Amino acid sequence: MFKATSIEQPHGDKGITQLQYEDVLGQEQRATFSVAKTTGQLKTYVHATTQLLRDPVPQHSTYSESSNLPYVRSGNIAFDALFALSMDEMKLNSVANIKDGNYNLGKAIACPCFETGEKWNYVWTRDLSYAAQLGLGFLTLNA
Repeated sequence: MFKATSIEQPHGDKGITQLQYEDVLGQEQRATFSVAKTTGQLKTYVHATTQLLRDPVPQHSTYSESSNLPYVRSGNIAFDALFALSMDEMKLNSVANIKDGNYNLGKAIACPCFETGEKWNYVWTRDLSYAAQLGLGFLTLNA
């Protein structure tokens, strides 16, 4: 069960939201979200986790809203931050070309597409990729 709490920071109206949950081993973990910076209407978020990560990467991430993509003001920092993260990851996974050694003799194929990520570019099933294209397509009308 998730439990959300909101804690005020000593810096103006910025706050921290923490989500506490139990992992599969029954250990309590915590995800923390905060607003690092506000520029006009747009925010930069930081989130961190106590959860052990698969790869040796930092336990925190920073990402910003973009003026050409939707953003949310729900009153819940975690929700708004996760929405901003989804928009940021959509930008990171948008490519102009796809390349796979199994197709086109390994040469790039022009395609305004989404890749699934840096380690597993093409693990999508047909239905999932179609759903993602429908769900994200309206955000990339010029692609």
